[in-house]
Amino acid sequence: MSKVNDNIRNFRKFRGMSQKDLGELLHKSTNVISNWENGIHSPDLDTIEELCKILKVSPDEIFGWKDNEEYSSFLNRMTAYQKRINELMTQKDSIEKEIHELEVKKFEEYPPEDF
Repeated sequence: MSKVNDNIRNFRKFRGMSQKDLGELLHKSTNVISNWENGIHSPDLDTIEELCKILKVSPDEIFGWKDNEEYSSFLNRMTAYQKRINELMTQKDSIEKEIHELEVKKFEEYPPEDF
């Protein structure tokens, strides 16, 4: 049932909800929600039905039998953003290194007291 537990956490976060928010909608404590997400306990079938309504997913999606297209699209966009950020950070590091090397050369060739 760990796929269900992971999906509860992922869909909850995707919907911008805290454990407290979800718990209040389900009339459950934050500890109960945490226990589900950490695989300590699992929700019963009636609660899964209510979870699906609140999280706007099908039972197939909460059980991990089918991908949720909206969530998959979100993950793909986030992955693409992170990939581009990583590329830019690598370029930034390379540029900063080149700037530093040029500054060192400049000050070796033209010490500040020469200005």
